[in-house]
Amino acid sequence: MSRCHRCRGPAPTALGLLWLVVPLVLFLLDRPVPLAGHPAQVVALGSYALIGVLLIVLSRARQGRTQPLRSSSAS
Repeated sequence: MSRCHRCRGPAPTALGLLWLVVPLVLFLLDRPVPLAGHPAQVVALGSYALIGVLLIVLSRARQGRTQPLRSSSAS
């Protein structure tokens, strides 16, 4: 069970980075639409970026909690 728990590793972080990079690229490629005042694309790209940030933060917090405890061997 602990082996399966370690398999998750960088996957949520990579997914979070993907959720951040894609909205940024879409914004840079189609900059005139949000600058013209169309709010739907701005809201959608902002929400995608927020999901990406949340995925990264939560995966980093989870990685900090799942570090193995060092046991001191008292002989």
